[in-house]
Amino acid sequence: QKWKAAGAKSFIVMWKIDGSSSAYRYRNEVLAQVLTRHTGEYGKDLTVTGYQIENLPKSIAGSFSKDDRFEVRGEMVIREEDFNRINQEREAKGLDPYQNARNAAAGVSQTKDAEKIRDLHLSMIAYDVLSQDVDFATHEEKLIWLEDQGFTTVEYTQVPTSSSIDQIIELFAEFEKRRFQLGYEVDGLVAMVNEM
Repeated sequence: QKWKAAGAKSFIVMWKIDGSSSAYRYRNEVLAQVLTRHTGEYGKDLTVTGYQIENLPKSIAGSFSKDDRFEVRGEMVIREEDFNRINQEREAKGLDPYQNARNAAAGVSQTKDAEKIRDLHLSMIAYDVLSQDVDFATHEEKLIWLEDQGFTTVEYTQVPTSSSIDQIIELFAEFEKRRFQLGYEVDGLVAMVNEM
């Protein structure tokens, strides 16, 4: 009701992915730097890790002028099938299994060992882009733009602010049904005004 009163026509509901939050900076059409929040006050450079993420575009040819820069925000995850395989391999070697995929992804992202990073088959799921060179009218436009550039994006639904509370409850129930079919961990939903 507050969003509607403020003039918002719609909002976006998307998964809150339980991974390792990270930022991917591109300069001159090429992946230049990968950062994580680390302590929240000081980030950490994970560029070596970023180049081992299989589904992350390392360059985007012809999309920008020479001086264009942008930053993609996303979550670094280990998909469920890879996590289970990794733990089976660890147990076969007499090693303790990882407790959860999020901590495993965060832990391996701190190493500089490219082979170890590759073995975990890290994926990145994008949910936002910051750019001084591309204007977006809505958050949905950002997600569509990211998909067009080759990024794997978070699953989302656009919801009109004219929706009834019963319609929204039903929508949340539909998300809940799909929660364990995603192949990666989530710990809730995020709702945000769609219009920038």
